[in-house]
Amino acid sequence: MIRNAKFWGLKYSPEFSEMLTLTNSLLNEISECVRDEISNGSIVNINSVGLGQYVELSDGKEVTQAGYRDRIRYILDKYPIVEKRKGIERQLVGYVLERFAGYFKRNGEKIPRIVFKNKSLYNKDRNVEIDKENKKLTFHTVFGDYDVQYKSSIKSEHIESGKFGGNLIIKQKCFVVAVDVPFVQQYTPEKVLGFDINKSLHNWIVFNTGDIIPAPDVVSNLIDRIRELNKTINNSKKEGLKSSQRSAIRRQVINKHKDLHSEVKKVCEKIVEVVKDNKSLLCIDMVKTGQSMGTFGQDKIIPELQTLCENQGVPFIAVPCKNTSRRCSSCGYVHKDNRKTVDEFKCLECGYEELSHLNAAKNIAFFGKKMYNAGVPCGNHGRISVEKLIERHGSHQHPKQHVMTFMSAS
Repeated sequence: MIRNAKFWGLKYSPEFSEMLTLTNSLLNEISECVRDEISNGSIVNINSVGLGQYVELSDGKEVTQAGYRDRIRYILDKYPIVEKRKGIERQLVGYVLERFAGYFKRNGEKIPRIVFKNKSLYNKDRNVEIDKENKKLTFHTVFGDYDVQYKSSIKSEHIESGKFGGNLIIKQKCFVVAVDVPFVQQYTPEKVLGFDINKSLHNWIVFNTGDIIPAPDVVSNLIDRIRELNKTINNSKKEGLKSSQRSAIRRQVINKHKDLHSEVKKVCEKIVEVVKDNKSLLCIDMVKTGQSMGTFGQDKIIPELQTLCENQGVPFIAVPCKNTSRRCSSCGYVHKDNRKTVDEFKCLECGYEELSHLNAAKNIAFFGKKMYNAGVPCGNHGRISVEKLIERHGSHQHPKQHVMTFMSAS
């Protein structure tokens, strides 16, 4: 599982601070150049491929990050860049291109003005050397190498001294490195608990046991308020709201989301306690998130449960199964018309009738159990299909592997 190792209390020298200012200035100059070339039609598209970007030019040519770096060499030559740093130059160019690639994905009409505000600096590809013995970080930049001492660290025991990529949070004087921490499972699951998350707040979280957690009033009120504020922002141009008014509303949205996260965490902590008490495998519903789905807490429940399970060694599997609401949990038949209404499910094949959310929870529990018993490791494996995950991890064996039973309704 991925965790952040943090190095706090960085002591910036005047030279290091000057380097940060120069880097920020260079990024902004590259950003203005890219924006100008999009505006005048010289750049017609920016494709993100893997970890890089390809820039499509109006003459039909495609250039890589390195090619675009050479194209804007006149900008780079204005700065005191040391020799043999072309790789880091390319990374800075790619950092800017990545920001503009989203504009083409969205087919946006208004070209964004991307401004770097010297708040953070991402260092890719092992550009920072960590010396834990001497509490020292060495930043390899286009302007030279800089040693920075740090006072303390968190989770640094999971990494050895060496070269890493990571994010420098400038004002907080903190360097963050993503590290892979092994998941230590605290018990062998004897039961399975799956759940379905829903927009219907009276059936907010439904378990395969038949238990239901409706959204608490405070959660329901926060969700409604966030929706109202987002609607106001979306209609702000029609209503003639000023930029300052829109900014004030966005700050309200951020604060309401923080409050919602706090309330969701309380619910998730209770769920994990039940899972531990019953020595269960928790099968997490991988419901879609994002603006198109709206806000009903799903974007907070999923990561919060994952974090709690990882921190406490609770076995869990995020189930990337499709059609959980259309699949019959009794016979397996899948059809969109199986789901009569938001809350009603009736299988066209076998006639099985159930609350649609309970039916979905049973499917999630079934496939989570199937994945675990096939050897798929605990955790979130993204949206790879269940079948491919089983094929990929079939040789993996869990401790004391055995077939589990489903939790019965209490």
